[in-house]
Amino acid sequence: MNLNHLRYFLAVAETGSFTQAAERSFVSQPTLSAAIAKLEDELGAPLLDRQARPAGLTEAGQRFQLRARAILREVDEARSDMAKAPAREPLRLGLADELAIAPIAGCLAAFGAAHPDIALRLVEAAPDALGQRLAGGRLDAALTLAGAASPRQRPLYRERTVAALPPHHALGRMPALRLEHLHGQALVVWTGLHDLRDLRRGLAAAAAEPLVVCRTGEIGRAAALVAAGVGLCLLPASAIPPGTARRPLEPAAAARTVVLDPAAPPHGRPLEALIDFTSRHGWPSGQRRDPTDIAH
Repeated sequence: MNLNHLRYFLAVAETGSFTQAAERSFVSQPTLSAAIAKLEDELGAPLLDRQARPAGLTEAGQRFQLRARAILREVDEARSDMAKAPAREPLRLGLADELAIAPIAGCLAAFGAAHPDIALRLVEAAPDALGQRLAGGRLDAALTLAGAASPRQRPLYRERTVAALPPHHALGRMPALRLEHLHGQALVVWTGLHDLRDLRRGLAAAAAEPLVVCRTGEIGRAAALVAAGVGLCLLPASAIPPGTARRPLEPAAAARTVVLDPAAPPHGRPLEALIDFTSRHGWPSGQRRDPTDIAH
């Protein structure tokens, strides 16, 4: 049964005229008349009294008029429903502001592609603030640094602090750096470095006094300053921008562990999906040697 045939029939029923119905439906009168005749053949009964002026409905036509309207109404509602975006379940995820974003952004992009029915709501804050929001039920989980022992924290990857060097930096010829090599060097201090106090003590012990040109708590800004040649900086390996060299430190700085810290159970489906996805994601190993670690 053709839906347009139903519309043509209803147009004649409402206007009482084949001519007006054809104009309303933007078809020729012969086309409209042929369509209604075909509809009557399919139903096995005449729907319109063509002898009456205006055209009237037969008894079968009166009954079918209600059916036709109901059919078209259901079709319109179905189309409207299908046009609506599917409901997406929210997932409130905290991001520690001390984390390098590159590996996390890649994971979250892949997670979003795999779970288009989940709407991520990201909140960036300091690790302590994220912990408070988790405890208060204002977050479903947080990507943060390992802190106090918690049976819920799920380790994702470890990474060491390395020296990020501007292009063509003199220290780039060295395979590894010791703190005494920083003496007199322009240094961008990223204040989010988790072992910043150890660095200060180490510099004092090595009698090394770098020239601090900037202090910033924004890891992206620190990386950009290195790339621009303002100075070198100690950063997590995953935060090193393209085009800059990186060198390991000797002795090696303590590695930091990035974890997923979920809220206390019970967990909803979106959080269970995130837990499963992050456990299988290809996180950086933290052990691979980067080509820029080779002296040149």
